[in-house]
Amino acid sequence: MSERENERTRERESEGEGEGEHLPRAANAARQIINPPELVRPRGFNHGVAVEGGRLLMLAGQDASDAEGRIVAPGDMVAQYEQVVKNLKAVVEAAGGELQDVVKLNIYVTDRDAYRAQLKALGEIHRAYFGRHYPAMALFEVKGLFNPDAMIEMEGIAHLTKYSIQEKEFQPRMNTNEHE
Repeated sequence: MSERENERTRERESEGEGEGEHLPRAANAARQIINPPELVRPRGFNHGVAVEGGRLLMLAGQDASDAEGRIVAPGDMVAQYEQVVKNLKAVVEAAGGELQDVVKLNIYVTDRDAYRAQLKALGEIHRAYFGRHYPAMALFEVKGLFNPDAMIEMEGIAHLTKYSIQEKEFQPRMNTNEHE
């Protein structure tokens, strides 16, 4: 590695970038944050996350629905963001993981400008749940989401390095899709 690359790595580590590399792992599981020096320095995300071993959990799109399927705080991007993160957390924890296991997030919003205007508040919520862990992320502005009151939806991938599933929460069933 060149001296420049070593310096960039030290800078990132001192600023909390590349967090997650020290998380506890199961045997033969590894995770590496990828932020090439030739790309713009990431803020609030990482360019890539390489994983090996463990299990991958595919996270379906989660909007700001509560347990009854009602959108929390219609018209409030920040409150909806927090509910979405809570919903993702519930899925990851039911599979035996934690939010720091999320390695990829796609964020879909109905108003990119409203999202950008709230970046500080959204960042505070992100850090309250994820700490200084930043997955590889992408933001997409979309015309609409399935629930017309939803302003934001997230989907992603978690790399589970712990091998226990909460049996009480995880009950595989056949043909549970309501739409079939």
